[in-house]
Amino acid sequence: MKMTNFILDDPTQAIILIGLGLEWDLHNYATFTGLSFEAISNTLQLEWKVPHESNPWGCIDNHARGCRIVFHRVVSVKVGPSVGCPQFGEADTLHGLSKVTPEAGQYRFKKEWSDSAPFNLLFEFGNGWAIEVDAESAELVAAT
Repeated sequence: MKMTNFILDDPTQAIILIGLGLEWDLHNYATFTGLSFEAISNTLQLEWKVPHESNPWGCIDNHARGCRIVFHRVVSVKVGPSVGCPQFGEADTLHGLSKVTPEAGQYRFKKEWSDSAPFNLLFEFGNGWAIEVDAESAELVAAT
C-alpha cells in the first residue's frame, strides 16, 4: 500500500497521522464515526470527527472538523475482534494504527519498514475490535 499524503508518527500503535501539513491525533478527541465502501469506485472510507474544542487534533494549526482516510483499489477489508488489543474502552476510540505484514502470523509488526515492503493498515479500537485494510493506496482528506 502507498500512503499518498500522510505518514504515521510510529509504524506500530500510532495515534497521530502527519499529513496535509498538519498533525491529526485520532485518539484523544477524535471520534470514529464509521466506514463506508463504494463498490463502483472500489473505495473504502474511514471517518473521524472532532468536537468544537480548541485544539482537538493536538495541532493548533489544524481547524478541520473531521477527516477521512480513503482507500483506493481495495483488495480486502477485515473487521472483527483484534488479537492484540484488549477490550478497555469505546468502539469509537482508536487505540492504535499499525502497519502490518499482509500475511497472517505472529510477527506482523515491524519497527522499521523499507519503502518497497508491502503492508496493510490495522486500526484497533478501544472495544477490542479491529479493521484491517489491504488496498493499493490510502489518502488523508480533511473535512470542514
